[in-house]
Amino acid sequence: MPYAVGKHAIALCDRCGFQVPYLSLKEEWNGNRVCKECYEPKHPQLEPKGKRGDAEALRHARPAPDEDPVSAADAAAYQAYLDSRQ
Repeated sequence: MPYAVGKHAIALCDRCGFQVPYLSLKEEWNGNRVCKECYEPKHPQLEPKGKRGDAEALRHARPAPDEDPVSAADAAAYQAYLDSRQ
């Protein structure tokens, strides 16, 4: 079914209620057809970014060491150093 062009049609603005030419109406994000003076674009805060969950693990985690990080040779050398100072 073909529609009329509407170049002579008059419409009502959904926000202010004034009569305006039909072709000058703009459709807002919520479906309202409003005149150019009443038109407001959708505010970015109405579509917030998705939230990610809290991180619970480390990316390159290592298990706790079972023993001292000092090697036995280093411990012996340090002990010899302490003995020599006495």
